[in-house]
Amino acid sequence: MKDLAQLELLIEKQKYKKALPLAKKLVNHDSGFRVTELLGMAQHGVGQYGLAAINLKKAAELAATSSQKAVLYRNAGICYQNLGDKYQLQALQAFELSLQFDPGFDNIQMRIVAAELAFSLNQYDLALSLAAKLIAYSDYAALGLVITLRAHLAKGDQTSFEKQMLIIEGESNAFPEQEAKNLLVTLKEADKQSWFMNMLGLFSNRFSHQAWFQYLQGLQIQQQLTAEKPEELIVSDSNEVAEIIRQLVEEIKRYGGSVSEDLRLVACQGNLSIKAFNQQPKVLIDIPLECMPLLDDFEFEVNGNTLISTPKKELLNPTSVKTMSLMVELYNKADKVTQWKEECPFFSLSQDTGLLIKLCDGKSFNAKVNIHKQLALEGKWDELFITSFFGSRKFAYESRLYKRKEEGHISGLLSIIDFFNHRCGASPYKLSDKGISVSAVPSNAEAEVFVNYNQFDPLLTYLVYGFVDRDSDYLFSIPCHISLADLEFEVFGNTAVLDAENQSNRTSHLAAFLPNIAVKEQSVGIDKLLITPKYPELLREAIQTVLLSVMDKDKINDAILADLVKSFERQLLTQNISYWREVEALAAESALENSVIDSVNLLCKESKSMIQRYASKHSITLF
Repeated sequence: MKDLAQLELLIEKQKYKKALPLAKKLVNHDSGFRVTELLGMAQHGVGQYGLAAINLKKAAELAATSSQKAVLYRNAGICYQNLGDKYQLQALQAFELSLQFDPGFDNIQMRIVAAELAFSLNQYDLALSLAAKLIAYSDYAALGLVITLRAHLAKGDQTSFEKQMLIIEGESNAFPEQEAKNLLVTLKEADKQSWFMNMLGLFSNRFSHQAWFQYLQGLQIQQQLTAEKPEELIVSDSNEVAEIIRQLVEEIKRYGGSVSEDLRLVACQGNLSIKAFNQQPKVLIDIPLECMPLLDDFEFEVNGNTLISTPKKELLNPTSVKTMSLMVELYNKADKVTQWKEECPFFSLSQDTGLLIKLCDGKSFNAKVNIHKQLALEGKWDELFITSFFGSRKFAYESRLYKRKEEGHISGLLSIIDFFNHRCGASPYKLSDKGISVSAVPSNAEAEVFVNYNQFDPLLTYLVYGFVDRDSDYLFSIPCHISLADLEFEVFGNTAVLDAENQSNRTSHLAAFLPNIAVKEQSVGIDKLLITPKYPELLREAIQTVLLSVMDKDKINDAILADLVKSFERQLLTQNISYWREVEALAAESALENSVIDSVNLLCKESKSMIQRYASKHSITLF
């Protein structure tokens, strides 16, 4: 007992060289837990890491409690780590044993070390398993999310990567600085430019003043600016296509328009886009009205995969005839008829009418959607092509610009501006009495310039434009019915026109969120409600404004109002999430090609994620 007490004192004072021979002497007579543990500690202290690891593991096997075992296996793992690369697997195995005996919060640092070590040893499934419990603790959730993301990237699992990024996007406000930095570095190194730009924007409000953030932001800008700038204005894999575009540019300049020297028009493999190489916002293209073909000036038909346009005898904009001819020729050279029939859901989903109708139900008050749906159900394919193809490209001009007496708008095309692709959050077109211009800077590493077509949510973007917009940060509620107190509410969707006086009390910060409201006896019509996880408080404020507009304020106090808002909100979210689950179920049963169903599944995932992220902001559980 005297020798054991002396050994403990030497270890406590970190006099390991003196402790080691005494420990060896004692262990020959007593190979129990305490002596074996002290021997391992002494060996660790003098750098005998291999022997220390062996004895610490022996002590762990002899330990009476789980907490003791966890500490000893952890220390054994640290000894293996000190031995170098050849022993990292043994270290990981020891760490796993430590976590087996203490999987909780007290051993959280061990879990972090083990997860990182598993990742470095290419044991990605183990890293995923270890990171899963980190996510359960709020202080370590961001770290767990990033480790999980890195593992999916390392495995080449693109589907899981995208799903994980949606989760991270929704939790980005809770990311501490270090994990925000780690995430951005991970995305940059993996060349995930779109997500890198997205997260850079989300983190900018909190970290833009930090040197590391400014460095990463500078790398992105430099990458855009140093992207190879083609010498020619027109970049195309077809000389014929390049010549058509050249003539379109000539028409623009002929009528006083302009095309910036920083702009490049790209047409490759049937895809049209616009790139630019300017550092500051500037007018990239300015197209006069004389080059804007009006749809009412032409007759259109489809012959096989060829689009044909014929000018009418009386024209509102006769100077645009050549532009229209060139654009149709360009569409045909780029095989846009075939391409549109593959992209437009009214064609691609036409063999699964149940799924198509269900998607359209989400926008049942949208006139354009209803027209396209009816044409598809009736099999009027040529008419559907002309209506949907030009419907995705047309722009509404004020009638007065063409000296028409009647008020309102007239639909036309946009010449080369048709090349700009859509991105939510990009700048819109700028319309003047003389024409349309676009001012912007490149939006990604490929130097592409985007514009914001319309304030559409992902569902309407898919139905009208044929692609899933993953950059949208809001979702319009589907048409639904809400019962509250003695009132019935009908949410029509974002395009309904009500025939009663609007009773909304608009305020500046709610202007984009408040609906129009119409009251008929005990029924209340609401034209739109937006679900946006980016601004989770605003839907509740919009609902509150609606309720205060139609209810007797003298009969409700703050507590009652808060309960009514939450009841309304839950009904709205429940019906919306149920709708997307029903769409998802129909897609799962569909016999359509995977490439078609993949778009529907992505749309469902994006929409459900937005609803669930919003719900999580308010701690709402949706079953």
